[in-house]
Amino acid sequence: MMPILETERLIIKAGTIEDYVIVHEYDFNYLMNIDGVFEYVKRDPNEVRGWFSSSIETFYKEIKTKNHYNFIVYLKNQEVPIGNISFDRNIEKIKSTEVACYLHPAYWGNAYTKEALIKCMEYLFNNGFKNIIYGYDEGNDKSQKLCKKLGFESYKQIEEANYLGNISTTYKTIMSKEKFYQLYPNISNKSKAQ
Repeated sequence: MMPILETERLIIKAGTIEDYVIVHEYDFNYLMNIDGVFEYVKRDPNEVRGWFSSSIETFYKEIKTKNHYNFIVYLKNQEVPIGNISFDRNIEKIKSTEVACYLHPAYWGNAYTKEALIKCMEYLFNNGFKNIIYGYDEGNDKSQKLCKKLGFESYKQIEEANYLGNISTTYKTIMSKEKFYQLYPNISNKSKAQ
């Protein structure tokens, strides 16, 4: 079962397929401003529905067996789905998981992603993870700025083809549990998940 996390403005929990359709209305590949491409390209809703081969329940059962997490972020007072944060690509050797986050562009500029990530990281650090990795592609200034604001540190760089087929650099950053609690000392070492 996915935890339910709460901040002052947000609820972070498992979502429905239609919540994913709402959050992923636009193809985020075109919203990252990589190689100078920035467009609001609508995604086919059936493509998003296709991510869940059988049912949302089966999806959440499968990710649980891999110790992965996939949250939908909601505005607290309205239960409106505004974002998606996933943690996967675990590396057992360093007890890490990698985060990917998407916020619907209608909600940009309100620090919702930062708020949700801090809460999710608190939960993960209090439930066995020692490191969280955040990767972003060259040119994705929004993700780069978010990494810096949160306090992630450089980890490694990977040269690979991006979604346009061009070779670019993916920057992987990392935050340890110790660093997290140094940066956010007012956060409890016991997560308050429901």
